[in-house]
Amino acid sequence: MEKNGDCKKCKAAERFRVRVCLRQMYGTADMRSQCLLLVDPEQAVEWLEHRLRALFTLSGSFYLRSSGYLLPSCESLQILNPNDSVEVVPVKEEILDNQANLSQDMTDRNGHEVHWNPSRNMCHNEGSEGKIVQKESQLDASKRKALALLKEKFSGFSGDEHRDGNVLSGDSYSVIGEPKKKRKRVRHRRPKENQKQIDDILNNGVAIMPTTRPPRLVHSV
Repeated sequence: MEKNGDCKKCKAAERFRVRVCLRQMYGTADMRSQCLLLVDPEQAVEWLEHRLRALFTLSGSFYLRSSGYLLPSCESLQILNPNDSVEVVPVKEEILDNQANLSQDMTDRNGHEVHWNPSRNMCHNEGSEGKIVQKESQLDASKRKALALLKEKFSGFSGDEHRDGNVLSGDSYSVIGEPKKKRKRVRHRRPKENQKQIDDILNNGVAIMPTTRPPRLVHSV
């Protein structure tokens, strides 16, 4: 009999209390929002759920959470320590909202999902390549036209390029000219009238005769 009593005392000693939070069920102003319960570690979490439902006449679905972690119904209460906090969370406030958010998120992802369509992508690639080739051909035509205009413009310089010191580049069709020598200006003075008369006489073959002055008479006294 003493052994049986000792065993009962050991089992009773193994029990411990936990702090239960019911704020999400009753609000912070209700005195039932916080309470202490004695739990048996040999029981499962489901046992604590049934006990809370019976004590506080809870309706609706809910789950238990400790330190932010879910307590599965089939798990043993041995995962809890004395004075641990156990929170009662209604299912409709979190799980249903999470499911709705998850379904909405999946819908949005599916709506923006890009599906692979080989034929469509190939057609799109072919069209893009065709546009690129067309642009390149137009660019080549513009280059050829510009080169032809440059050839026509600078064709007159081909004969005088060595004389004038100009070099015509075949790649860029740009004229590179050496600095030309400056011409010296010679200023011719206008001849004087006497010099002009002398030049005319010499050119006409007329000899110049020296002019003599009449003798000066000296009167004696």
